[in-house]
Amino acid sequence: MNKILLTVLLAALAILMPSALDAQELPFSDREQLRIVIHYKWGFSADIAELNVNVKQEETASGPQFYTSAKIATFKAWDGLFKIRDTYESRFAATPDLMPVYSHRNISEGSYWARNYFSWRNDGRTIDVKVDKQKYGHREFEYSDKDIIRDVINLVFMIRYKGLDRMAKSTRVNYPMVMDKDLVTLSFRIIGRETKKIPGIGECRTIKTGVSVRRHAPKDADDASDRFSLASASDSSNMDGADFYGSEKIFIWFSDDQNHLPLYFSAPVAIGSINGRLASYSGLKYPLASLITP
Repeated sequence: MNKILLTVLLAALAILMPSALDAQELPFSDREQLRIVIHYKWGFSADIAELNVNVKQEETASGPQFYTSAKIATFKAWDGLFKIRDTYESRFAATPDLMPVYSHRNISEGSYWARNYFSWRNDGRTIDVKVDKQKYGHREFEYSDKDIIRDVINLVFMIRYKGLDRMAKSTRVNYPMVMDKDLVTLSFRIIGRETKKIPGIGECRTIKTGVSVRRHAPKDADDASDRFSLASASDSSNMDGADFYGSEKIFIWFSDDQNHLPLYFSAPVAIGSINGRLASYSGLKYPLASLITP
């Protein structure tokens, strides 16, 4: 009887406690490196910047964690016009929910700068936010939600890990995400599968997704505008990026294979539009089986 009781208790603990990830479950490895070229269009059309993403797995006192960094930099030919040096860092646990731990956002665009620091508690459902911005100085906020709040890098990896295989076509899946001083909800939807030519990579089988964004009420009414909100240029009076929020304006094409790589994206910005394409990669967990012809 005692053995039966012990077995039941151990089984219950195994369900309730977060388990370590089986490395075979992941669509990415701790050596993955991606280079994405960003293309801008507004009266002219040109490649203006690159985004480099690196993934590492590290052992910590709290258990294994993934450390990911994403650095955006304009090409030198464009630095004189508008120099961008942005860094995003994200640390999340190697558990099935990819629990976020810490994130840092360092923005340097032209003469503008901003720093964001995010740290999680309460099983990822409460986040402490520290924001330093050139115009408004230092401020601190706290957000809570019934679901895990994620940063942008953590969310992309979560979609790659679980979202695409479990989403039925046209079914929306909502994720709360912190963006600068705001809490937003990103709604993902699989539009369908299609063949897409990725310049520099080749013709690939892809899963096309649409993303819509709903912003919660800002914490600071005196700072409703957000320089980094992606917004359409169709409404020049729209200073807080509201034209970006609500409807589906971001589209991401993931590789239709075990890697679920972000191969291509398109989005509006304050003036014009941008798209990004995967230009090179290394350290993939699986072969790029979605590649039809180079």
